[in-house]
Amino acid sequence: MSATLQVEMNKLLVCGLWMLLSFSTANAIWCYNCEKPVPTEPCLPMEEMCWAGPGSACFTMNLFIGNSMIQSEVGCIQDCRNYTSEELFMWHKFICCHSEYCNK
Repeated sequence: MSATLQVEMNKLLVCGLWMLLSFSTANAIWCYNCEKPVPTEPCLPMEEMCWAGPGSACFTMNLFIGNSMIQSEVGCIQDCRNYTSEELFMWHKFICCHSEYCNK
């Protein structure tokens, strides 16, 4: 095999790999991933991030007692759905979002 042919084949291989990687991460986003010490504040600097791949989303889960938010957690999850769950004195709200760092 000539050197020119091998260079051309390597170019095609690199192009093909790049396309495969681009398609597999096309719908992936970065999300914040932390339990917030103060629910109304953003994640602390240098907290973990998570990668929500295709079929996944960023989420925010807020826990309330009455009208007071007492806890908040953010991260990545598969098959996300928005919902509110009420119990006797507590309730929580689960919120999904689908853009980069949308779950502050």
